[in-house]
Amino acid sequence: MNEPFLKWRAIVVALGCLAAAPAFILYANYILNHFYRHGALLFDSGALAQIAWRDGWGLATNPVFGDGSFFRFHIAPIFVLLSGLSALLPLSMAQFFALVTGFAHASLAVAVFWILTRDYAWRRGAALALAFVLAVAFSFNGLALAQIRYPHFEILIAGGAMLFLVAWLEGRFALAAVFFVLTLLCREDAGFHLAAVLALVVALNWRNGIPLAAQKPALRFLTAGIAYSVVAAILGAALNPDQSSFARVYLGDPAYAHLSTHLLAVRLAGYLTYRAYIFFPAVVAIVWAIAARNPYLLVGYAAFVPWTILHLLAKSDLAGTLSSYYGFPYLIASFWPLLGWLIERRRRGLPPGVAQP
Repeated sequence: MNEPFLKWRAIVVALGCLAAAPAFILYANYILNHFYRHGALLFDSGALAQIAWRDGWGLATNPVFGDGSFFRFHIAPIFVLLSGLSALLPLSMAQFFALVTGFAHASLAVAVFWILTRDYAWRRGAALALAFVLAVAFSFNGLALAQIRYPHFEILIAGGAMLFLVAWLEGRFALAAVFFVLTLLCREDAGFHLAAVLALVVALNWRNGIPLAAQKPALRFLTAGIAYSVVAAILGAALNPDQSSFARVYLGDPAYAHLSTHLLAVRLAGYLTYRAYIFFPAVVAIVWAIAARNPYLLVGYAAFVPWTILHLLAKSDLAGTLSSYYGFPYLIASFWPLLGWLIERRRRGLPPGVAQP
């Protein structure tokens, strides 16, 4: 590599770090204020911060949360890794949770900047500046802000999935595998989310004449994601046969006895009115897909239609209204059109086709 290229690459990498910096600083600062100034008003944030900080392999929960391990509620081995990492850092519990949250939200900006500068080749002048602005803006979209209002760990799934998808799109399968595994470790259902997106891509590719034999990497990741989530769900049920988070949040007892026409109508109206940051981008993606005759643009939102229906019918009002962290898969969906556009252009043997400013 010649010296000018190395200098240019260093500039792009530096700008990528700067694009991630606002999200890291401001979201981490929010967590610090949440604990030190406002007193950690939400119960979950304290419980999650505790198991992420020097808690050991068993993820023992605070007695207030109930005796036993956090694995009774979610199969989330990522907290074992975080717990081990926290032991190496001279940070308090709240400070470490702020660090993790900041990095998780910053990963959204990294994914956007990565795909725009590398795959769309927005690397110079106004194009590079626009990539920077869009990366920062995406990390502060309505979905990301909704996540931080109820500090939780599902943002790790969204960020990890986005980074995995970019690496997978580029054919960097070893790097993709790293992000894939980290995403799976976040929660038992993470594999289902990744598999849903990949399954639709594989299906569209097959419909367009690409044989399954030519799609082995996607099929391997898809199969591994489903297998992991099935095993994790079975393990979770075995660890706590007397308590089901799925039944408590989604089914109710008896199952779906809470449903009524009025409830569904109110929730649907709420989606259109108060969750426009979720559904308006979906409408834009639909219009774009029709205008461009590119069904790949819709893969992200189509993959999470079951998620939408599941929450529309949910017992919990927090889940049923897609409040706080329950909308995290739509971060993946709203990011997806950047990949869907490239997949179709490459299938046709064309360059990205998006004019640089």
